Amino acid sequence: MTSLAEIGTSRPPNFVVIFTDDLGYGDLGCYGSKTIKTPRIDGMAKEGVRFTHFYAQTVCGPSRAAL
Repeated sequence: MTSLAEIGTSRPPNFVVIFTDDLGYGDLGCYGSKTIKTPRIDGMAKEGVRFTHFYAQTVCGPSRAAL
């Protein structure tokens, strides 16, 4: 097994957090939406990491506080 530290990368990783309201799992093209076009997010998902198992609170306060 190889880690990025062993490879000797000099660039730090980039993180993008997208906070939305009332967005369902299938509302993005990268997760199968045929009606909503999200080409930029789809491109980021193709080049990065996609999360498929996640949970969120029913109100936004706890999620915002966790950031």
